[in-house]
Amino acid sequence: SRLIANVADDCSEVPFRGTCFAMCAAGYSGEPTQWVCTLEEDGIAISLQGDAPTCVPLVCLYNIPIGVEYTHACEDIHTDEQCLVSCAEGFAGEASSLTCNVDQVLDGSLPLCVQATTLTETPSSSAEPLEVVAEITGSMTMTVSDRE
Repeated sequence: SRLIANVADDCSEVPFRGTCFAMCAAGYSGEPTQWVCTLEEDGIAISLQGDAPTCVPLVCLYNIPIGVEYTHACEDIHTDEQCLVSCAEGFAGEASSLTCNVDQVLDGSLPLCVQATTLTETPSSSAEPLEVVAEITGSMTMTVSDRE
């Protein structure tokens, strides 16, 4: 066998002057090529000779994020590539990265995007505490302090 990125072969037990095929590994496409087990130019060493197939990574087709809460560039990514999924405007949450697997499926966890809240302040005199009204969809953790 020859070690070439993104190429697989069936050459593990090919005899001298025998032939075998090299093909694209899972997640890649391209036409197979034939290799032959023969002497190298030095007349001593034996190796598999022949052109390696030209292998093109496949486009990820499955588990593309869908929903108004997400923004991403996951269309047209290929095998072993990653894309970042963020929360869309009006939503809050930490972005996450997805990876395109050899089976053309995006793998990883989508971010938890919570609809953003609208805060309104009610003006008051400086001696009185500030009143804040919040409409929250989802969950929120908040620490309130009266320190200035």
